[in-house]
Amino acid sequence: MKKNFYLLAVLFISSLTVFSACSDDDDNGGGDTEETVKDVMLDATAYDKWMYFSFKDGTSVAHEIEPVAGTYKGDISGTVMGQDQGTVTNLKLEVGRISKDSVSITVDEFSLAGRTISKFTAGAKIAADSIGWDLAGGEMAVSGMTVTPTTGNISLDSINITILIQPTGMPMPITTTYKGIIETRTGIDETSFNWDIALHRYDVKTNGASAVETTESDIKKVTAIPSSGYVADIKTDSLIIDNSGMMNNKVGYATSNINEVLNKGIEFSSVPMPPTPANWTMSNKVYVIKLKSGEYAKIKFTDYSNDADVKGHISFDYVYPFK
Repeated sequence: MKKNFYLLAVLFISSLTVFSACSDDDDNGGGDTEETVKDVMLDATAYDKWMYFSFKDGTSVAHEIEPVAGTYKGDISGTVMGQDQGTVTNLKLEVGRISKDSVSITVDEFSLAGRTISKFTAGAKIAADSIGWDLAGGEMAVSGMTVTPTTGNISLDSINITILIQPTGMPMPITTTYKGIIETRTGIDETSFNWDIALHRYDVKTNGASAVETTESDIKKVTAIPSSGYVADIKTDSLIIDNSGMMNNKVGYATSNINEVLNKGIEFSSVPMPPTPANWTMSNKVYVIKLKSGEYAKIKFTDYSNDADVKGHISFDYVYPFK
């Protein structure tokens, strides 16, 4: 009898242990568990790079920003000794990156001044100017003629350049002026890797997402997904990628996308100059991001410098997925 009672007691205790273990598993799998807040610091100090970050993978990668290279389409007009020689429309021109301060300029075949000008490629120096990028090339012999890109400018999505063309056997050069608009910009293929947000100094953009600012400063207190108010990225033409001539009012800009809502998380003012800690401010707000996939993440930017007080090292807390 005692043996039977002892056996029943063991079985009863064992059943309680099994029940307890099952209950813990249920809590971990879908009960009221505390969400995990992750923190990360990204080096976004480079003006000429975007630092891309994936919430899902927790990985980051930097890629250079290309402000001018690409394919343009526009019109080229010509004069000889001041006399109009007509205009060729819908002519393709390609700008290729050679080095940081030089590019190649390739112009498709066209006819002006009774001459057929074969497709040619010339080199040009490039530097940030007060408006856009300044172009100037040296004389070079190509395809039976001499071409000299004399003056030019690439501003935002347009190019305007003057090229002297001296065909062999022609006593006077043809002064051509090309004006075009960007069709395809050369640069990193942002669809070739996974990313959700990208940082550039104090700029933020998303991969087809939208964001809303909450009233909370504590990321753990944002427990519900906002139903409205999300703002998508917009196009900007004032992304600074070369500030080396800033004190002389010569700044290199690029066209890109930014998210104005997330940009409030880290704001930078151009006053006072030169930059001081007073230029940088944090909103101290939590933001909810609706990703392209339909998932959500929440984020709070917490600092704009590293332990050595170097600005542009952006720290943030985030929760992904946020449900």
